[in-house]
Amino acid sequence: MMTTQSSDGRAHLHLLTGAYAADALSDPEREEFEQHLAGCADCTQEVRELRATGARLAGAVAEAPPPGLRDRVLAEIATVRQDPPVVDELERRRRSTRRWTSRLLGVAAAILLVVSLSLSALTITLDRRLDQLEADNDEVTAVVAAPDAQVLPARPGGDGSALVVLSRSQGKAVFVASGLAATGADRTYQLWLLGPGSQPRSAGLLALQPDGKARQLLDGNPAGANGVALTVEQAGGAPAPTTEPVVVVDLA
Repeated sequence: MMTTQSSDGRAHLHLLTGAYAADALSDPEREEFEQHLAGCADCTQEVRELRATGARLAGAVAEAPPPGLRDRVLAEIATVRQDPPVVDELERRRRSTRRWTSRLLGVAAAILLVVSLSLSALTITLDRRLDQLEADNDEVTAVVAAPDAQVLPARPGGDGSALVVLSRSQGKAVFVASGLAATGADRTYQLWLLGPGSQPRSAGLLALQPDGKARQLLDGNPAGANGVALTVEQAGGAPAPTTEPVVVVDLA
């Protein structure tokens, strides 16, 4: 503070004329002095003289710019590259590390989401397959354990060993085989229900185990059929047999 306290406790504002003329007062001091200035002719005159003296001194030391300076400055503005802001190297590395960390965390989160969804889908698929296998096994067991179950062997001369367990009361039949050769990825075994005077009906694709064994419930009711045949077809099966049967079981 540049004020001097008088005996009556008020600031001796007459001493602030020089600081006011030089614009060196704080906002509260300037407001207080301007209130004083409105009622003090002496301070008003002194401020006016001090400002005039300052203007003359400034004009005395002023120096005219050299000719062409303005044109050179304007011409160089378009060609001189502005210096980039100075950034501490450690801070720059920290920013770069944070950016890469954020990206890696985002990628990791996306991968975890994909893996989680894939595992969930795989779990659901496996659960459904296990449920289906359990249901199929239950049906196979029911056919084999039926009171009227008949065990009918395949005709001689076929591939491997095969038989059909038939329950006419349940309207179901089970195909059982062993010693069948693998078909390859582009081929598959297909079961057929043979009926007199009608085209063979598909009874499903045979799920062959790696050891050449199979035990499968036939699709459809065997009522009216007089035989079961097994052929080798293109992957995905066929609407009608395209090859000679490798196994035939008579149901009559």
